[in-house]
Amino acid sequence: MRLVYSEDVDIYQHLAAESYFLHEHNDDVLMIWRSKDSVVCGKHQNACGEANYKFCFEHGIKIARRLSGGGTVFHDMGNVNFTFVKKLTEGMERAVDYKRYLEPVRRVLDQMGIETTYSHRDDLLLQWH
Repeated sequence: MRLVYSEDVDIYQHLAAESYFLHEHNDDVLMIWRSKDSVVCGKHQNACGEANYKFCFEHGIKIARRLSGGGTVFHDMGNVNFTFVKKLTEGMERAVDYKRYLEPVRRVLDQMGIETTYSHRDDLLLQWH
């Protein structure tokens, strides 16, 4: 697996890199990145219904669309994002298996003494004490 760590903070650069690794690259990839304030819509979301364009424009918040499904999320410099791009060898039924990709991250955080749990939607939640 290729590890890509980016210090760039432009959401458009990261989403373009995801597209490149998905469509033009043959290795499995793990990207770790952050971005400045941005609203990121899922593939099937209605950006006009999800983002307040006037507010975003007035506050320098970029609006972008990612290749994958899921809901709309807000990114800022406090987020650490990770992207897995993996060639499917076992079929589509295993393609959307969040815990499959989150569990290695959860185990590393656990080894660092950072307690996490899963939400009912398979979000990885950090327990601050």
